[in-house]
Amino acid sequence: MAGTLQDLRPKQTKVKPKQSKSVVIAVVGLHAVFIWMLASGLAGTTVELIQNIDAALIEEAVNEDAPPPPPPPDFEPPPPVVAPPEITIDLTTAPPPDNSAITNVTTEVQEEAPPPPPPPPTPPTCIPANCERAHAVTERDYPPISIRLQEQGTVRIRYQVTATGEVGEVQVVASSGSERLDQAAMTMVQRRWRFEPATQNGQPVAVWLQAAVVFQLR
Repeated sequence: MAGTLQDLRPKQTKVKPKQSKSVVIAVVGLHAVFIWMLASGLAGTTVELIQNIDAALIEEAVNEDAPPPPPPPDFEPPPPVVAPPEITIDLTTAPPPDNSAITNVTTEVQEEAPPPPPPPPTPPTCIPANCERAHAVTERDYPPISIRLQEQGTVRIRYQVTATGEVGEVQVVASSGSERLDQAAMTMVQRRWRFEPATQNGQPVAVWLQAAVVFQLR
C-alpha cells in the first residue's frame, strides 16, 4: 500500500502558466484520495506527506504565475580619457610691440615743457660806490688786543644783503686763525656795510654774497 502511495505522488516538473488549472485539478484529486484513505484507516501515516505535496504544488503554481524579473540594465563602459593637446607658443613669430602710444606720450610731455625760469637778480651795489674803500678795515675795526699781539689774517665770510640793503646774517667760511679777528670781521660787516638792494623783475630781493676781510697791521 505504501508503494501505491508513492506512485500517487506527482512528479515535480516545471508547470507553465497555462497549466495552473491542471494543478488545481490535481490538488482536488489528491484531496479525494485523502478522503478515501481516511475511510480505509491509512490516513494517519500519510497526512504529512499529502500536506507537503499540496504545499509544493501550490508554491510552484504561485511562482509560475508571477512575472519574470526584469533583465539587468545594459552596462556601458565610460568613454576613454583623452589628454588635451599640447600648446606651443612660438615667440619668434610674435608681432613687434606697438610703440606709437609711447611716442605720442613723449611728444605731449615735450610740448608741455615748463616755462623758462625768471632772469637772475641784478647784484646789489655798495654805498658809497667805492666798495674797496668802504669795506676796508680801519683802526676802529681792529681789536686793540689783536694790535698788541700783532695778530693778522684774512677772514672769508658769506653774508646776506636784505631787500632793504642792510647786511643780515653773516657766516665764516674760512677762519683767519684768530677767533678775535673772525668775530671782528662779522661785527664790522653788519655795522658798516650798506648796499642798494638787488632787484628781480623790478622788485628788491635778498641775495647772498661772499667777501674777504683782511686784517693787516702797517
